[in-house]
Amino acid sequence: MSSSIANGNLRDGGEPNFNSEHSQRVRALSVLHDDLDAVIAALLRASNCDDLLVTRLKKRKLQIKDEIALAMPAMQSARTA
Repeated sequence: MSSSIANGNLRDGGEPNFNSEHSQRVRALSVLHDDLDAVIAALLRASNCDDLLVTRLKKRKLQIKDEIALAMPAMQSARTA
């Protein structure tokens, strides 16, 4: 059973409201993306930052950006459904 059904988050037709779930997912990913940006900036300001760590964080930040881009069309299609 999905969490939307378990929480009673149903539309009139008895289907889960995925718009809310997608919206929450996009917001959470956006916060994570912004947090990573702040961490990367702080590391780069440090005189002895770990270049490998910065590279890995930048890669993760790009992955999150891609996840947001993939979630946006799904969220928009859920709105029109």
